[in-house]
Amino acid sequence: MVGLVFETANQGRTADPNRMDVAAIIGLAGLRAPAGLPLPDGPALHENDGTGTARLDGLGRPVPSADAVLNRLRQRLEAEGWGPRLEATGGQIADIPVRLRSFDEFAAIFAVAARPDRQAVVRGRPLPDPVTVTAATALAVVNVDGTDREIALPPGGMAREDLRAALQAGLGSAADVALEPVSGTGYAALAFRRRATGQPGSLTVYANDALGFAVAGHDAAGTAASPLELAVAGFFEGGGREAVVIRTGDPAPLVCSAAERLAALRLVLGIGADALPGAATLADWQGAALPALASSAMAQADWRGCAVLNALPDVTHVLFPDLPELLQELEPAAPQPVLPDRPPEVFAVCAADPAPGQAGAAEALAPARSGLAGLQVWSALAQWLDVQLRRISPELICLLALPLPDRSAAARLPELLSSMAQGSGGFARLSSDRVQVVYPWVVSPLARGYPGTAMPADGLLAGIIAGSTLAQGAWRTVAGRALPRVLSILPDARPAPDPDAGALAQLTLLGRRARGWQVLSDRSFTLETGPVQAGVRRLMALVLRAARRQGEPMVFRGNGDRLAAEIAYGLGTLLRRIWREGALRGATEAEAFSVVCDGSTMSAADRDAGRLVAQVTLAPAQSVETMIISLAARDDGALVPEGAAP
Repeated sequence: MVGLVFETANQGRTADPNRMDVAAIIGLAGLRAPAGLPLPDGPALHENDGTGTARLDGLGRPVPSADAVLNRLRQRLEAEGWGPRLEATGGQIADIPVRLRSFDEFAAIFAVAARPDRQAVVRGRPLPDPVTVTAATALAVVNVDGTDREIALPPGGMAREDLRAALQAGLGSAADVALEPVSGTGYAALAFRRRATGQPGSLTVYANDALGFAVAGHDAAGTAASPLELAVAGFFEGGGREAVVIRTGDPAPLVCSAAERLAALRLVLGIGADALPGAATLADWQGAALPALASSAMAQADWRGCAVLNALPDVTHVLFPDLPELLQELEPAAPQPVLPDRPPEVFAVCAADPAPGQAGAAEALAPARSGLAGLQVWSALAQWLDVQLRRISPELICLLALPLPDRSAAARLPELLSSMAQGSGGFARLSSDRVQVVYPWVVSPLARGYPGTAMPADGLLAGIIAGSTLAQGAWRTVAGRALPRVLSILPDARPAPDPDAGALAQLTLLGRRARGWQVLSDRSFTLETGPVQAGVRRLMALVLRAARRQGEPMVFRGNGDRLAAEIAYGLGTLLRRIWREGALRGATEAEAFSVVCDGSTMSAADRDAGRLVAQVTLAPAQSVETMIISLAARDDGALVPEGAAP
């Protein structure tokens, strides 16, 4: 590389605590370096184009190499105080906040489109007991991830369980072998399962009549994207500038058992395996009491999941993108077809087998859907998360994607939402201005490598809110904002045309208008006092954050009239600026807000106890989300408001 490049020494990133655009995305993701953060010895500072010249980004800046990014990440985490946890986990980034300013940074640290789509499983034909092993079938061959494993079997009669045990001993830890009884018969079939579920690969059982395979059986685990990856991509595509990813573990395969999904759910929530012992189905989670997470007063080593937010005072929105997928209810698996007898030998042109782990197979699968039980558990978890975030800070807003309902639940969606808000019909009561729920799912190129190329829109909405906050202020509604990179929404999940229709008024809805796909409404999930615009909640969070920031340096000041006057002056200055920006309604300051901090707000007991009480009253301005103007054409061709005089 020709020239001189100055590298700024990293001192750790510290964002402005008063900013309102930072989102925390909590969930499951694989690491680009599965062994943990390396300690590279003199890593290359920049990627090169193959000739030794640094590759440049769109702005003409050298693109840092992956080793350099990982090395700087370790330095930054240690500077921010996360070194002990990093060392305790052997360099694994688990329950540690990672600040990102682009999706490229995410891809340099976390695995992208590398999650297994399923566990490779191969099943044979039903076998009698005992099984007859001939000289021609005495050698069983199983290929796992491209390696043939030969297992010698003794000729003669052999009990099915002995056959299974011999196969398992020959495969070792590469694959599991089980006997699956065939209902109503005395037969059972061998089922081979590839054990390495954390990475893609293949499994092939070669033709062997003693094993129940007239022809070879083959299955392969491909790769797919993870919900957290899609949320991060959507956030930056929507206009977000900085996100904090809190990885809580590795994602489960896209297609897996309910027990595996619920085990992954524990990681997302940070509750541990001992919280709900034996809970392996959604029914076990209905009505279950989840424990409270560690508070800020507890040691940092005890923080798991969203408890890590205790160290992030600048975060506003908190996302949990894994919830819809982990609460899905799969349709019963189709019965395995009986393998035909060995077909006649024919000659055909040989074709190369597809490479194991080839991405794209997951797109043909159907998106994850939840029935009544899944939605009930989701409402309970949303309520629990709301409580946990309130314990951390009153400024946090939980932004969630509603699980995609199955056809039965979709037909009753308004009714189910009303039950959710009222806490009836088996639903936990969820009605909070600190929770924002976005619906429906969108079809987007961002979801390439995910079932149906459809994804929840929580990350995309968070990015749109962040971009609007930076450009116009946190209190502005995002209703009417365009949805970037959205091709459509799922046809059977389209809401009613009117976003104010019944219980749909509490959702942040997405839909189509004349100018394309856009945000139809920007609402908090509450029906207690009617629909609440989410921009009002963001305004209140801004005032709370600024007030906290102003009061922190004054904690150890003497409590008296002078301090009270300073507090009143500072809050008044803040609200005056907000009023002048149009966030408060009122022609005068007196109509828009008031701040009182004197003897009328504090008693002698308050002063003796060291309490300073300021009373703040403000009138948030309500944004116009949708304006409908009906025009009629007169005989002369002019357009006039409908109902106007001719």
